[in-house]
Parts: sequence; C-alpha cells; structure tokens
Amino acid sequence: MSTSVLAVSIGTGGAALMAIRFGEGRKPEGLELFNQSMMLSTLVMVLLTVATLLNLEELSRLLGANDHHAGELLVPQKILA
Repeated sequence: MSTSVLAVSIGTGGAALMAIRFGEGRKPEGLELFNQSMMLSTLVMVLLTVATLLNLEELSRLLGANDHHAGELLVPQKILA
C-alpha cells in the first residue's frame, strides 16, 4: 500500500510539472521531467524490493509470524535464490 502511495505521489508530481512545462511551450523540459520521475519511481521500487527480500524474516516476525510460519515464508525465497 505504501509503495502505491509513493508511486502515485511521484507520478502526480511529475505529471503536474510536465504539464506546466508543456503549457509554457517547453516540451523538451517536460519530457525530461517525465523521464526523471519514471526513473525515480523505478529506483525507489527496486530499492524497496531489495530491502524487503533481504529482510524478509525480520519483516515476517514484525508482522506476527512465529518460527514455523517464518520458515515456510522463506522457502520460496530460497528457491528463487
């Protein structure tokens, strides 16, 4: 949920700035702002994904999983690695 909020916030801000530049007749700057907001969104999501995968066991315990359930949660991660 929080990642969606972050992505929408970046997208909305980027779109508003892009629209302002387009309205001013500065289309190349608007396109550059769009590219920057897309790259920022991608970078943030990749970083959050990596951080989540590296701390999956701690996150599962924080969310209330016991030893048995935390172990089951890590099985798909070990298969992917």
